[in-house]
Amino acid sequence: MSFSKKKSHSIISLVIFLSFILNLTVLNNFNREIQIQNSYHDSKNFNHGLRVSKTSNKIHIIGNQGWLDFKNDGNCTGSGNFTDPYVIEDLIIDGKGSGSCIIIEDSDEYFRIENCTLVNAGYGEYDSGIKLLNVTKGILIDNNCTNNHFDGISLFRSNNNTIIDNTIEKNNYTSFGFGLYMSESNFNNITKNIISENHGSDNGYGITLYYCSNNSITGNNILRHKGSWGGNGVVLAYSCNNNTISLNNIVNNTVGLWMWKASNNNTVIKNFIYSSNMGIQISECNFTSIYKNNVFADNIAISIQIDTPVSTYDCQYNKVIRNNITNSPFGVTITDSYNNSIYHNNFQNSPIIRDNGANNSWDDGFAGNYRSHYSG
Repeated sequence: MSFSKKKSHSIISLVIFLSFILNLTVLNNFNREIQIQNSYHDSKNFNHGLRVSKTSNKIHIIGNQGWLDFKNDGNCTGSGNFTDPYVIEDLIIDGKGSGSCIIIEDSDEYFRIENCTLVNAGYGEYDSGIKLLNVTKGILIDNNCTNNHFDGISLFRSNNNTIIDNTIEKNNYTSFGFGLYMSESNFNNITKNIISENHGSDNGYGITLYYCSNNSITGNNILRHKGSWGGNGVVLAYSCNNNTISLNNIVNNTVGLWMWKASNNNTVIKNFIYSSNMGIQISECNFTSIYKNNVFADNIAISIQIDTPVSTYDCQYNKVIRNNITNSPFGVTITDSYNNSIYHNNFQNSPIIRDNGANNSWDDGFAGNYRSHYSG
Protein backbone atom coordinates (compact mmCIF):
# COMPACT_ATOMS: atom_id res chain seq x y z
CA MET A 1 0.00 0.00 0.00
CA SER A 2 1.10 3.60 -0.59
CA PHE A 3 0.00 6.37 1.75
CA SER A 4 1.55 9.87 1.86
CA LYS A 5 3.33 11.07 5.05
CA LYS A 6 2.79 14.61 6.25
CA LYS A 7 6.14 16.12 7.18
CA SER A 8 5.04 19.61 8.04
CA HIS A 9 3.09 20.29 11.23
CA SER A 10 1.12 23.01 9.47
CA ILE A 11 0.19 20.68 6.65
CA ILE A 12 -0.90 18.02 9.15
CA SER A 13 -3.05 20.55 10.96
CA LEU A 14 -4.63 21.71 7.73
CA VAL A 15 -5.39 18.16 6.62
CA ILE A 16 -6.91 17.27 10.00
CA PHE A 17 -9.04 20.40 9.93
CA LEU A 18 -10.24 19.72 6.39
CA SER A 19 -10.98 16.09 7.18
CA PHE A 20 -12.98 17.19 10.23
CA ILE A 21 -15.02 19.54 8.06
CA LEU A 22 -15.54 16.77 5.48
CA ASN A 23 -16.65 14.31 8.14
CA LEU A 24 -19.03 16.88 9.62
CA THR A 25 -20.44 17.57 6.16
CA VAL A 26 -21.05 13.86 5.56
CA LEU A 27 -22.87 13.53 8.88
CA ASN A 28 -24.96 16.60 8.10
CA ASN A 29 -25.80 15.07 4.74
CA PHE A 30 -26.95 11.93 6.56
CA ASN A 31 -29.37 13.96 8.68
CA ARG A 32 -30.48 15.99 5.68
CA GLU A 33 -31.15 12.90 3.57
CA ILE A 34 -33.19 11.24 6.31
CA GLN A 35 -35.21 14.44 6.75
CA ILE A 36 -35.84 14.53 3.01
CA GLN A 37 -36.93 10.89 3.11
CA ASN A 38 -39.34 11.54 5.97
CA SER A 39 -40.84 14.67 4.42
CA TYR A 40 -41.12 12.91 1.06
CA HIS A 41 -42.96 10.01 2.70
CA ASP A 42 -45.29 12.43 4.52
CA SER A 43 -46.05 14.35 1.33
CA LYS A 44 -46.89 11.13 -0.52
CA ASN A 45 -49.31 10.12 2.23
CA PHE A 46 -50.88 13.58 2.15
CA ASN A 47 -51.33 13.44 -1.62
CA HIS A 48 -52.86 9.99 -1.41
CA GLY A 49 -55.42 11.35 1.02
CA LEU A 50 -56.61 13.97 -1.46
CA ARG A 51 -57.55 11.44 -4.14
CA VAL A 52 -60.70 9.32 -4.15
CA SER A 53 -60.12 5.59 -4.59
CA LYS A 54 -62.55 2.74 -5.06
CA THR A 55 -62.29 -0.93 -4.25
CA SER A 56 -61.77 -3.40 -7.06
CA ASN A 57 -61.45 -7.11 -7.65
CA LYS A 58 -58.07 -8.49 -8.66
CA ILE A 59 -56.98 -7.69 -12.23
CA HIS A 60 -55.31 -10.04 -14.74
CA ILE A 61 -54.73 -8.69 -18.26
CA ILE A 62 -53.26 -11.06 -20.85
CA GLY A 63 -52.00 -9.69 -24.15
CA ASN A 64 -52.89 -6.57 -26.10
CA GLN A 65 -56.39 -7.91 -26.74
CA GLY A 66 -56.78 -8.23 -22.99
CA TRP A 67 -56.23 -4.48 -22.64
CA LEU A 68 -58.85 -3.75 -25.27
CA ASP A 69 -61.38 -6.04 -23.58
CA PHE A 70 -60.59 -4.48 -20.20
CA LYS A 71 -61.21 -1.00 -21.62
CA ASN A 72 -64.39 -2.02 -23.42
CA ASP A 73 -65.72 -3.32 -20.12
CA GLY A 74 -65.27 0.18 -18.71
CA ASN A 75 -62.35 -0.66 -16.42
CA CYS A 76 -59.67 1.70 -17.76
CA THR A 77 -59.08 4.64 -20.07
CA GLY A 78 -56.68 5.25 -22.93
CA SER A 79 -55.77 3.81 -26.30
CA GLY A 80 -52.50 2.00 -25.56
CA ASN A 81 -50.21 4.35 -27.47
CA PHE A 82 -47.42 6.67 -26.32
CA THR A 83 -49.58 9.82 -26.07
CA ASP A 84 -52.67 8.05 -24.73
CA PRO A 85 -51.65 4.99 -22.70
CA TYR A 86 -54.09 2.68 -21.00
CA VAL A 87 -54.54 3.88 -17.41
CA ILE A 88 -55.55 1.93 -14.33
CA GLU A 89 -55.81 4.34 -11.41
CA ASP A 90 -57.26 5.11 -8.00
CA LEU A 91 -58.08 1.53 -7.01
CA ILE A 92 -57.83 -0.36 -3.75
CA ILE A 93 -57.32 -4.09 -4.26
CA ASP A 94 -57.19 -6.61 -1.43
CA GLY A 95 -55.65 -9.87 -2.67
CA LYS A 96 -57.29 -11.72 0.25
CA GLY A 97 -54.18 -13.83 0.74
CA SER A 98 -54.26 -15.57 -2.65
CA GLY A 99 -52.61 -14.70 -5.98
CA SER A 100 -51.49 -11.25 -7.10
CA CYS A 101 -53.54 -8.07 -6.95
CA ILE A 102 -52.66 -6.93 -10.50
CA ILE A 103 -51.03 -9.09 -13.20
CA ILE A 104 -50.14 -7.69 -16.63
CA GLU A 105 -48.93 -10.42 -19.00
CA ASP A 106 -47.61 -10.60 -22.58
CA SER A 107 -48.25 -6.92 -23.29
CA ASP A 108 -46.38 -4.40 -25.43
CA GLU A 109 -48.99 -1.64 -25.26
CA TYR A 110 -48.26 1.61 -23.44
CA PHE A 111 -49.93 1.64 -20.03
CA ARG A 112 -49.82 3.27 -16.62
CA ILE A 113 -50.86 1.97 -13.19
CA GLU A 114 -51.24 4.96 -10.88
CA ASN A 115 -52.29 5.74 -7.30
CA CYS A 116 -53.48 2.22 -6.51
CA THR A 117 -53.26 0.51 -3.14
CA LEU A 118 -52.39 -3.17 -3.42
CA VAL A 119 -52.42 -5.25 -0.22
CA ASN A 120 -52.64 -8.82 1.02
CA ALA A 121 -51.41 -10.61 -2.12
CA GLY A 122 -50.95 -14.35 -1.59
CA TYR A 123 -48.35 -16.72 -0.18
CA GLY A 124 -47.56 -18.44 -3.49
CA GLU A 125 -44.14 -18.02 -5.05
CA TYR A 126 -43.85 -14.48 -6.41
CA ASP A 127 -47.42 -13.48 -5.66
CA SER A 128 -47.21 -9.68 -5.72
CA GLY A 129 -49.07 -6.44 -5.31
CA ILE A 130 -48.22 -5.79 -8.98
CA LYS A 131 -46.68 -8.44 -11.24
CA LEU A 132 -45.43 -7.87 -14.81
CA LEU A 133 -44.79 -10.96 -16.97
CA ASN A 134 -43.21 -10.43 -20.41
CA VAL A 135 -44.28 -6.80 -20.45
CA THR A 136 -42.85 -3.61 -21.93
CA LYS A 137 -43.78 0.11 -22.02
CA GLY A 138 -45.39 0.19 -18.57
CA ILE A 139 -45.25 2.93 -15.93
CA LEU A 140 -45.99 2.10 -12.30
CA ILE A 141 -46.35 5.41 -10.48
CA ASP A 142 -47.44 6.53 -7.03
CA ASN A 143 -48.79 3.15 -5.93
CA ASN A 144 -48.79 1.74 -2.41
CA CYS A 145 -47.76 -1.93 -2.33
CA THR A 146 -47.79 -2.82 1.33
CA ASN A 147 -48.34 -5.92 3.46
CA ASN A 148 -48.30 -8.42 0.64
CA HIS A 149 -47.09 -11.90 1.51
CA PHE A 150 -44.32 -12.42 -1.04
CA ASP A 151 -43.35 -9.45 -3.25
CA GLY A 152 -44.45 -5.85 -3.34
CA ILE A 153 -43.74 -5.52 -7.09
CA SER A 154 -42.23 -8.16 -9.38
CA LEU A 155 -41.03 -8.17 -13.00
CA PHE A 156 -40.23 -11.25 -15.06
CA ARG A 157 -38.80 -11.00 -18.59
CA SER A 158 -40.06 -7.42 -18.71
CA ASN A 159 -38.11 -4.61 -20.38
CA ASN A 160 -38.29 -0.84 -20.77
CA ASN A 161 -40.63 -0.15 -17.87
CA THR A 162 -40.55 2.67 -15.30
CA ILE A 163 -41.22 2.20 -11.58
CA ILE A 164 -41.41 5.62 -9.96
CA ASP A 165 -42.70 7.26 -6.77
CA ASN A 166 -44.12 4.07 -5.28
CA THR A 167 -44.25 3.04 -1.64
CA ILE A 168 -43.18 -0.60 -1.23
CA GLU A 169 -43.22 -1.56 2.44
CA LYS A 170 -43.59 -4.53 4.79
CA ASN A 171 -44.06 -7.18 2.13
CA ASN A 172 -43.04 -10.51 3.62
CA TYR A 173 -43.60 -14.18 4.03
CA THR A 174 -43.09 -15.58 7.54
CA SER A 175 -39.31 -15.87 7.26
CA PHE A 176 -38.38 -13.49 4.42
CA GLY A 177 -39.67 -10.72 2.20
CA PHE A 178 -39.04 -8.95 -1.09
CA GLY A 179 -39.84 -5.34 -1.91
CA LEU A 180 -39.07 -5.16 -5.65
CA TYR A 181 -38.03 -8.41 -7.35
CA MET A 182 -36.83 -8.57 -10.97
CA SER A 183 -35.73 -11.55 -13.05
CA GLU A 184 -34.44 -11.49 -16.66
CA SER A 185 -35.64 -7.90 -17.01
CA ASN A 186 -33.59 -5.22 -18.76
CA PHE A 187 -33.57 -1.48 -19.47
CA ASN A 188 -35.98 -0.64 -16.64
CA ASN A 189 -35.90 2.60 -14.66
CA ILE A 190 -36.44 2.36 -10.88
CA THR A 191 -36.49 5.79 -9.32
CA LYS A 192 -37.74 7.82 -6.34
CA ASN A 193 -39.42 4.91 -4.57
CA ILE A 194 -39.64 4.31 -0.84
CA ILE A 195 -38.74 0.66 -0.23
CA SER A 196 -38.60 -0.34 3.42
CA GLU A 197 -38.95 -3.17 5.95
CA ASN A 198 -39.58 -5.94 3.45
CA HIS A 199 -38.36 -8.75 5.65
CA GLY A 200 -39.50 -11.67 7.79
CA SER A 201 -37.83 -13.25 10.76
CA ASP A 202 -34.83 -14.57 8.79
CA ASN A 203 -34.08 -12.30 5.85
CA GLY A 204 -35.29 -9.43 3.72
CA TYR A 205 -34.55 -7.77 0.38
CA GLY A 206 -35.29 -4.23 -0.76
CA ILE A 207 -34.47 -4.45 -4.50
CA THR A 208 -33.38 -7.80 -5.97
CA LEU A 209 -32.19 -8.37 -9.53
CA TYR A 210 -31.45 -11.80 -11.02
CA TYR A 211 -30.06 -12.06 -14.56
CA CYS A 212 -30.95 -8.41 -15.21
CA SER A 213 -28.90 -5.91 -17.21
CA ASN A 214 -28.87 -2.24 -18.20
CA ASN A 215 -31.27 -1.12 -15.47
CA SER A 216 -31.12 2.20 -13.60
CA ILE A 217 -31.73 2.30 -9.84
CA THR A 218 -31.68 5.98 -8.95
CA GLY A 219 -32.88 8.26 -6.16
CA ASN A 220 -34.64 5.64 -4.03
CA ASN A 221 -34.90 5.38 -0.24
CA ILE A 222 -34.13 1.75 0.64
CA LEU A 223 -34.47 1.28 4.37
CA ARG A 224 -34.46 -1.21 7.24
CA HIS A 225 -34.11 -4.70 5.73
CA LYS A 226 -32.91 -7.06 8.45
CA GLY A 227 -33.48 -10.49 9.96
CA SER A 228 -31.70 -13.22 11.91
CA TRP A 229 -29.75 -14.16 8.75
CA GLY A 230 -29.40 -10.57 7.63
CA GLY A 231 -31.09 -8.28 5.15
CA ASN A 232 -30.03 -6.59 1.94
CA GLY A 233 -30.89 -3.17 0.59
CA VAL A 234 -29.99 -3.96 -3.05
CA VAL A 235 -28.90 -7.32 -4.52
CA LEU A 236 -27.54 -7.94 -8.03
CA ALA A 237 -27.01 -11.67 -8.55
CA TYR A 238 -26.08 -14.02 -11.38
CA SER A 239 -24.96 -12.08 -14.43
CA CYS A 240 -26.59 -8.76 -13.66
CA ASN A 241 -24.46 -6.60 -15.94
CA ASN A 242 -24.18 -2.92 -16.87
CA ASN A 243 -26.60 -1.64 -14.24
CA THR A 244 -26.29 1.81 -12.66
CA ILE A 245 -27.01 2.38 -8.96
CA SER A 246 -26.87 6.08 -8.12
CA LEU A 247 -28.06 8.76 -5.72
CA ASN A 248 -29.89 6.34 -3.43
CA ASN A 249 -30.23 6.45 0.35
CA ILE A 250 -29.54 2.84 1.42
CA VAL A 251 -29.87 3.01 5.18
CA ASN A 252 -30.17 0.63 8.15
CA ASN A 253 -29.91 -2.62 6.20
CA THR A 254 -27.65 -5.46 7.31
CA VAL A 255 -25.86 -5.22 3.94
CA GLY A 256 -26.40 -2.10 1.87
CA LEU A 257 -25.48 -3.33 -1.61
CA TRP A 258 -24.48 -6.88 -2.55
CA MET A 259 -23.23 -7.77 -6.05
CA TRP A 260 -22.78 -11.50 -6.52
CA LYS A 261 -21.87 -14.24 -8.98
CA ALA A 262 -20.55 -12.75 -12.23
CA SER A 263 -22.52 -9.52 -12.05
CA ASN A 264 -20.05 -7.44 -14.03
CA ASN A 265 -19.57 -3.89 -15.32
CA ASN A 266 -21.95 -2.28 -12.84
CA THR A 267 -21.57 1.33 -11.69
CA VAL A 268 -22.26 2.45 -8.12
CA ILE A 269 -22.02 6.22 -7.80
CA LYS A 270 -22.99 8.94 -5.32
CA ASN A 271 -25.04 6.78 -2.97
CA PHE A 272 -25.42 7.29 0.75
CA ILE A 273 -25.02 3.92 2.47
CA TYR A 274 -25.25 3.17 6.17
CA SER A 275 -25.38 -0.52 7.18
CA SER A 276 -25.35 -2.48 10.40
CA ASN A 277 -22.83 -4.98 9.02
CA MET A 278 -21.46 -4.26 5.55
CA GLY A 279 -21.85 -1.28 3.23
CA ILE A 280 -20.93 -2.68 -0.20
CA GLN A 281 -20.07 -6.32 -0.88
CA ILE A 282 -18.59 -7.36 -4.23
CA SER A 283 -18.54 -11.16 -4.39
CA GLU A 284 -17.07 -12.82 -7.46
CA CYS A 285 -17.76 -9.92 -9.83
CA ASN A 286 -15.52 -8.05 -12.26
CA PHE A 287 -15.16 -4.50 -13.57
CA THR A 288 -17.36 -2.87 -10.90
CA SER A 289 -16.98 0.90 -10.53
CA ILE A 290 -17.54 2.26 -7.02
CA TYR A 291 -17.27 6.07 -7.21
CA LYS A 292 -18.00 9.00 -4.90
CA ASN A 293 -20.19 7.20 -2.37
CA ASN A 294 -20.57 8.01 1.31
CA VAL A 295 -20.32 4.72 3.20
CA PHE A 296 -20.78 4.04 6.92
CA ALA A 297 -20.89 0.50 8.37
CA ASP A 298 -20.77 -0.98 11.83
CA ASN A 299 -18.37 -3.65 10.56
CA ILE A 300 -16.98 -3.53 6.99
CA ALA A 301 -17.53 -0.58 4.65
CA ILE A 302 -16.49 -2.25 1.37
CA SER A 303 -15.60 -5.91 0.78
CA ILE A 304 -14.15 -7.40 -2.41
CA GLN A 305 -14.06 -11.16 -2.14
CA ILE A 306 -14.17 -14.69 -3.47
CA ASP A 307 -16.74 -16.59 -1.43
CA THR A 308 -15.00 -19.99 -1.45
CA PRO A 309 -11.46 -21.10 -2.36
CA VAL A 310 -12.86 -23.49 -5.00
CA SER A 311 -15.07 -20.89 -6.69
CA THR A 312 -15.10 -20.88 -10.48
CA TYR A 313 -15.69 -17.10 -10.51
CA ASP A 314 -13.14 -14.28 -10.44
CA CYS A 315 -13.24 -10.99 -8.60
CA GLN A 316 -10.97 -8.71 -10.59
CA TYR A 317 -10.59 -5.26 -12.12
CA ASN A 318 -12.98 -3.56 -9.72
CA LYS A 319 -12.39 0.13 -8.95
CA VAL A 320 -13.04 1.87 -5.62
CA ILE A 321 -12.27 5.56 -6.15
CA ARG A 322 -13.08 8.86 -4.41
CA ASN A 323 -15.39 7.45 -1.75
CA ASN A 324 -15.85 8.77 1.78
CA ILE A 325 -15.63 5.80 4.16
CA THR A 326 -16.49 6.87 7.68
CA ASN A 327 -16.78 5.31 11.15
CA SER A 328 -16.35 1.74 9.90
CA PRO A 329 -13.97 -0.56 11.83
CA PHE A 330 -12.87 -2.14 8.55
CA GLY A 331 -12.56 0.36 5.72
CA VAL A 332 -11.86 -2.03 2.82
CA THR A 333 -11.19 -5.77 2.90
CA ILE A 334 -9.99 -7.82 -0.07
CA THR A 335 -10.11 -11.63 0.05
CA ASP A 336 -8.55 -13.84 -2.64
CA SER A 337 -9.18 -11.16 -5.28
CA TYR A 338 -6.76 -9.68 -7.77
CA ASN A 339 -6.03 -6.70 -9.99
CA ASN A 340 -8.39 -4.31 -8.22
CA SER A 341 -7.80 -0.57 -7.79
CA ILE A 342 -8.48 1.34 -4.57
CA TYR A 343 -7.31 4.94 -4.42
CA HIS A 344 -8.24 8.58 -3.79
CA ASN A 345 -10.60 7.47 -1.02
CA ASN A 346 -11.04 9.24 2.30
CA PHE A 347 -10.98 6.84 5.28
CA GLN A 348 -12.28 8.63 8.36
CA ASN A 349 -12.19 6.66 11.61
CA SER A 350 -12.02 3.46 9.57
CA PRO A 351 -8.66 2.15 10.69
CA ILE A 352 -8.33 -1.42 9.36
CA ILE A 353 -7.46 -2.11 5.74
CA ARG A 354 -6.92 -5.75 4.72
CA ASP A 355 -5.61 -7.04 1.41
CA ASN A 356 -5.48 -10.82 1.21
CA GLY A 357 -5.12 -10.88 -2.54
CA ALA A 358 -2.50 -10.01 -5.15
CA ASN A 359 -1.69 -7.25 -7.63
CA ASN A 360 -4.20 -4.83 -6.12
CA SER A 361 -3.34 -1.16 -6.57
CA TRP A 362 -3.70 1.23 -3.63
CA ASP A 363 -2.51 4.28 -5.56
CA ASP A 364 -2.60 5.57 -9.11
CA GLY A 365 1.14 6.13 -9.31
CA PHE A 366 0.85 9.65 -7.86
CA ALA A 367 -1.38 9.47 -4.80
CA GLY A 368 -3.05 6.83 -2.68
CA ASN A 369 -5.76 7.16 -0.04
CA TYR A 370 -6.19 9.45 2.95
CA ARG A 371 -6.48 7.67 6.31
CA SER A 372 -7.21 9.61 9.47
CA HIS A 373 -5.61 6.81 11.55
CA TYR A 374 -2.50 6.39 9.45
CA SER A 375 0.71 6.78 11.45
CA GLY A 376 3.25 4.97 9.26
